[in-house]
Amino acid sequence: MHPIKKNPFLPHFLHTLPNNTSYIHKIPQKYPLIQYLAPNQIKSCQFIKTISIYIGEIMYTALSEEINKLHVYINLLATVILSVFCVVDMALEDWFEYCYWNIGLVKANPFGDYFSGESTIADAHDDACDSSDVKTIIEHLCPDLCDNLKHSELSGGFLITFGVFTIISFIFVFLLHLLLLCKKRVNMRFTWTLLFAPILFWLLGFVLYCSIIQTSDIRGTKDIDDEPNKKTWKFLFGRSPSDFQMEGGMIFAIIILIFMAFHLAHGLIFTRRYL
Repeated sequence: MHPIKKNPFLPHFLHTLPNNTSYIHKIPQKYPLIQYLAPNQIKSCQFIKTISIYIGEIMYTALSEEINKLHVYINLLATVILSVFCVVDMALEDWFEYCYWNIGLVKANPFGDYFSGESTIADAHDDACDSSDVKTIIEHLCPDLCDNLKHSELSGGFLITFGVFTIISFIFVFLLHLLLLCKKRVNMRFTWTLLFAPILFWLLGFVLYCSIIQTSDIRGTKDIDDEPNKKTWKFLFGRSPSDFQMEGGMIFAIIILIFMAFHLAHGLIFTRRYL
């Protein structure tokens, strides 16, 4: 019988399996599915070695060193809290204030007297741009309003997408640390790089959000009191439009990024060597 050629990318245990049949009788006991998958080949030691590549031992290996459980628990707790923070932040309806709306990732709540009954950014765009009798006036008071609303809707979709990726990556980080409590680790190189995934996804989503909205150029609304038709326009809208201002959602997103940086630093310092 020819031994399996040593593969440097496979775990050490796969190269140390015995070449004799004394190991055979243990396989069905440890992995009962094998006797159903290939009952006629169970006597082949070569088959046993091949099958062992695809069973649980390839996925993880036992830790030989003692781990600091306190730091593992801290990382697990921080991972759960940050995941909840991300979900809460994406659900907030006030990410910034602009013109006559408080705008979130999907929602747009009007605070002027003219616009009412709107619940989403698409509704706001429809009322102010697509089916509005005051489109010329509103775009005079809030330059490029219609484009800005479209950008807000698009950017919100991007941030939600990357927010979902962030939560999924947090789940992987959580599972990696949960394995450590069982004194096991995933048998792959560079598993620890997954620690970077949550903050990278969240940061990329936030940067895209700000870039698409063009927060630096969205300012420049006009004061109704400086306009020649100020009485009519104040009667229609009730007040002057608001210039761009960050609200709870954007501020909270930045705070989350800061906490993620601490979470990453903690993982790299205290738990990376076990992963």
